[in-house]
Amino acid sequence: MLNVSGNNLDSITDLECLTQLSHFMAIDNQLNDMKELAHVLGSWFFLTRLDLMGNPLCHRAKYRDRVIVMAKRLGKSCHVLHDVQN
Repeated sequence: MLNVSGNNLDSITDLECLTQLSHFMAIDNQLNDMKELAHVLGSWFFLTRLDLMGNPLCHRAKYRDRVIVMAKRLGKSCHVLHDVQN
């Protein structure tokens, strides 16, 4: 589990190496890049919980659906918490 909430992060690329990560919380940061998120999620094979509430990317069209599709590509069922309803 990693909680980086409230750190004003605009990128999580440096966290890609945490391949054993199962829970990731990044509430209230500045994450906005869906392509970067997809790339990083591709390295987190064991991720089961993801909370990105309060980030600009949460306001994108079909944000939750896109994240679920990314997680399914990993062969895991990822629970996306605190999503913004479109």
